[in-house]
Amino acid sequence: MPSGGPVTYIQSQFLRSLRTLPGDMTGDEARVIRNGMRLSAAKLAVLIGTDRSTVYRFEKRGDREVPRMYAHALRNVLRERAQEDDESVRRRPGMPKLDAK
Repeated sequence: MPSGGPVTYIQSQFLRSLRTLPGDMTGDEARVIRNGMRLSAAKLAVLIGTDRSTVYRFEKRGDREVPRMYAHALRNVLRERAQEDDESVRRRPGMPKLDAK
């Protein structure tokens, strides 16, 4: 397991399962990632500095690629949230420490 903890491991496995190459993402994949993070289009738009209509427009592309800048911004939000989740797990009382091996 990577040193980042269980959430980081799950995130890395999920990102590997995407059928496109890093930097390439379809509208359908973007929607799955946003829904997986339980973010509304409006909330994601605020986090990446755009408008919710832009989020919807890119997701409507279906199996066509979204702009790489959008894919990069979405992956950054995913990484940040995974790191926050890892830190919250580590801070819980009674949770064993996760050793990096």
